[in-house]
Amino acid sequence: MKKQTKVIILSVVLGVGLYLFARNFFIQPDRQKKAQEYSPAVTSLSGESKSDPMKFLSTLSNAEIIVPGILDKDDSEGLLRVRLENNQVEFFTDNFKGSVTMLSILKTQKTVDGVDVFCDLIVNYGKPQDFHFVALFKLADNSLVHTSSFSVGSQAKIIEVIPEINNDINYKVKGSYLNIVASEDKEFTFLVKNHKIIQ
Repeated sequence: MKKQTKVIILSVVLGVGLYLFARNFFIQPDRQKKAQEYSPAVTSLSGESKSDPMKFLSTLSNAEIIVPGILDKDDSEGLLRVRLENNQVEFFTDNFKGSVTMLSILKTQKTVDGVDVFCDLIVNYGKPQDFHFVALFKLADNSLVHTSSFSVGSQAKIIEVIPEINNDINYKVKGSYLNIVASEDKEFTFLVKNHKIIQ
């Protein structure tokens, strides 16, 4: 092979490698960080949903959510928004085929302007393992709003979340989960500011 051909091939391989490195470590994380600043997924509540626990659970099991970690070029803000149907939904994008399941309500926390509802959200990105997230919904003003999610990881079973109130809107949350592979309990913490998880 000629020296000039080797240089061209090496340049192409190097260029592709640099692009993939930049995409994975600079471009996508920046887009995902910006995605957290965009508008949340809102589900309207009927008057009955606020007073009847069963109606509320029905609304939650069919709520609109933002799928964590997935970007969608068809959405004006680049987020993948889906609506649950009986606690689950499948999603399709150019790069992913997966599913989301709302497993349970972990905790509710009353605040000065509503209620924060923490749920165990399971996302499968088309791979054998499922990923668990603590999803935060704000319940206020006749709406249920999925504001954010906190990744607990795969091979995990969330045990509990415990809000530690220091004022009515911003507070710390401690939680624990079982690492199924190692068979040991582990802890996590995050902050909630204005009904949104801050990692």
